Amino acid sequence: MYYGQNLEDKTISELIYSKYGNDFVGNILDIGANDGITLSNSRYFYERGWKAHLIEAGRNTFNALMSNTLSDFNVKCYNVALGNENKSLTFFESSNLLNQFDIGLVSSLIPEETTKWRNAGITYESYEVQCYDWNNFLSINGLKNEKFDIISIDIEGMDYEVLSQMNLTELGCKILCVEFNGLSKNKYVEYANKFNLHLVNENAENLIFAL
Repeated sequence: MYYGQNLEDKTISELIYSKYGNDFVGNILDIGANDGITLSNSRYFYERGWKAHLIEAGRNTFNALMSNTLSDFNVKCYNVALGNENKSLTFFESSNLLNQFDIGLVSSLIPEETTKWRNAGITYESYEVQCYDWNNFLSINGLKNEKFDIISIDIEGMDYEVLSQMNLTELGCKILCVEFNGLSKNKYVEYANKFNLHLVNENAENLIFAL
């Protein structure tokens, strides 16, 4: 079963297994993991024994994430935001988007990112969350030497800001999936190319790069 918005997890699994074999089990980093099920790029993998690090800033969404991953001992969840600063910031957590069961799918640290959704009738709850830049997040959580075979980033307007802090080669990244929503595609391509990751799949929301 696949969970990705546009079956990104299917595309990624085919890329991984075609190159590294069907028995390959790795480590996935999911930044903006939501509830761990809805439109998830990581669940397919940790259901198959992969190690997973799931980052979700939303308070209510994180509670759902914890409930949905309780039985997965290979999963570690982090209730923080990633960005350019190391301090408490206002976070805007969205209400239901697709149906009555989802939550937080268009949450953001950026007020402007919520405007079109508010205009469409989506409501938001705002509160303070702890934000870290990438290096501080790694240091605080003892992950400086961690390698991530797959990195997925979906954080509503902060995607490139966080990606651009990463040395993808040092992180061992084989596959990168990042949300771009049709905007500024070239800067993502240029950044990924620095680490020998090349665009292999594209849809309206996400870009997928592979070694």
